[in-house]
Amino acid sequence: MADSCFLPTIADAMDLVDAATAVGGGAGAAELPTLEIDASRMPSIASNIQAAQDSGLPSVLNREVDPAAIAANRSAACAGFCGTGSPDEYPFASTQQGGAGSRVAGVPLSEQYIQGGVISQFYKRFAIGAGDPFRVIVTGLEGGR
Repeated sequence: MADSCFLPTIADAMDLVDAATAVGGGAGAAELPTLEIDASRMPSIASNIQAAQDSGLPSVLNREVDPAAIAANRSAACAGFCGTGSPDEYPFASTQQGGAGSRVAGVPLSEQYIQGGVISQFYKRFAIGAGDPFRVIVTGLEGGR
């Protein structure tokens, strides 16, 4: 159980957020800040996000900042979850697209801690506010991603 209690440091989160960069060279959607989910650090979460996107769920999300809405999204997404591990939902509960209809998979709690730090630092670093759009991509998955 000790492995599932790993808490990343701010430096760990910032190392992962360094991969999150503004992409593109023109105006509009091409310049969206991009959150990279690194499969080498979060393999189960990366697989869940990639499967969600492959099934048609969006890669461009809008941040939700209202704590009540975030809690409602998490509750709606995870209702009835009875798998093993900690429930991971995509789109994230902290987005307007989160909630019912999200893909949910059980993942190690240690990955949840890493992801929470990465997303939090990403929001801060790129000043992602209420309703602001950003892109989510997965890197490092076997099979060429």
